[in-house]
Amino acid sequence: MTANNAPNCAPDDTRVGSGAHSPRRAPRDRAVAWLRDRLAAGPVPATRLFEEARAAGISVGTLRRAKAELNVVARQAGIVQWGPWRWYLTGSV
Repeated sequence: MTANNAPNCAPDDTRVGSGAHSPRRAPRDRAVAWLRDRLAAGPVPATRLFEEARAAGISVGTLRRAKAELNVVARQAGIVQWGPWRWYLTGSV
């Protein structure tokens, strides 16, 4: 703090959870690592990923953010319109 009680930092420095090592980032980092591991061997049905993530303590929202961060691709399997969705790591499609 300065003499006039103004904080001695830039406004962006005061946001909670904004840094790369913030407590709010930890669940997403864990989800990113989990999803990368899970998809390393190839595509996985989305429903299975949601079930396994829930069992691992990863929320749906956090899993979706991890999917976006890894640029995971979702495609329907098979030639039928109603085939199951599978998630792929970018580059393995």
